[in-house]
Amino acid sequence: FLDATLQSIDKMNQALNVFGADAGKPEIEIVNKTKAAGIHPGDLRYNVINLIDEPLANGLLGYGPSVSNPMTGEIIKGHVNQYAGVARTGVPFYW
Repeated sequence: FLDATLQSIDKMNQALNVFGADAGKPEIEIVNKTKAAGIHPGDLRYNVINLIDEPLANGLLGYGPSVSNPMTGEIIKGHVNQYAGVARTGVPFYW
């Protein structure tokens, strides 16, 4: 699933570049492509893709909560919880 995540981020960066480098859209950067970066998903300084390897009984593939400024509504942090274990156990069942 790491390869699919890296390819997706590459496509997002390509889409953001359509607006030009000076459009105020930051490029998405992978901090560590081979192991955990040691960043807590709740740390407001970082946007995180959190790959969770254990499957869940309810079949949830993932979700993406965000944190916003209560005064302005501006989204200041977001992260993705991606359940690889669910995809690994569920895909053979459905396909």
